[in-house]
Amino acid sequence: MSQSLIGGDAKHAFVHEADDLNFEDEVIQRSMTTPVLLDCWAEWCEPCKSLGPTLEKLADQYKGRFELVKVDIDKAQRVAMALRVQSVPFMVLFIEGRPVDALVGNQSETQLRTFLDRHLPADEGDPYEHGLESMKNGDYQLALEHFQQALLENPERAEIRLAMSRAALASGDLESSKQLLDSIPADSPEYLSAKNLKQLFVLAEFRGDEGMITDRLKEDPRDVDAWYRQGVNQALNGHFEPACESFLKVVSLDRSYEDDAGRRALVLIFEVLGVEHEITALFRRTLASYLF
Repeated sequence: MSQSLIGGDAKHAFVHEADDLNFEDEVIQRSMTTPVLLDCWAEWCEPCKSLGPTLEKLADQYKGRFELVKVDIDKAQRVAMALRVQSVPFMVLFIEGRPVDALVGNQSETQLRTFLDRHLPADEGDPYEHGLESMKNGDYQLALEHFQQALLENPERAEIRLAMSRAALASGDLESSKQLLDSIPADSPEYLSAKNLKQLFVLAEFRGDEGMITDRLKEDPRDVDAWYRQGVNQALNGHFEPACESFLKVVSLDRSYEDDAGRRALVLIFEVLGVEHEITALFRRTLASYLF
């Protein structure tokens, strides 16, 4: 089982090792300022081999909200006796020098996150970053709340206005999205992106209920209008690759639909992304194969 270096390394800055000699410093003293999750393991323990990398991954992702300290119980028998370790994996969370909770046996990543979040202080962090994460998860209302907080703290950050505009657009609030884009200064690096994003508003009238669209396509996979509306939804949500796939389906099924709307929507996305974007390059070639 590969273990991190004592004191952590560049790859795992929040992962350490302890033994009988340095347990006081590495666990008790360290936990006075930062929560410490003690991982008791052994070379012969098969579940430990899968649990260890998951714990290291969480330590990296939590970015200092807790520190992980590993103890090989075969090499730290006094620690094992003091903690009354009867089997491994065995984890103990120390806060301010005291053990506050423990876990026994292998745990899933979800179970570990639940355990940690129950005890660790809330992660304040950058609300802008939280907003971006919410956008990735498709929770646009929560993203808007995060971006609003970020904008209150940093009203001059144009990238917040651009991201907030995308979230507003994805949630169906076209007016707020337009206002946010209009508020981005012309000398800002985000201005060109804002200008390009405005072009997508011409598609908004074709938005449709996603559940209804899915049902229509199940009933008739050649429903051109449903494919087009699905592409519009995807594009307005910023999911440009699947949007291009949907619009290509429209092109392949019916070039006459809404005066060649599938092709025109693809060209619009290409303009928004730029000629050098990999999605533009890929789907331009594919579109050409349909047209010629």
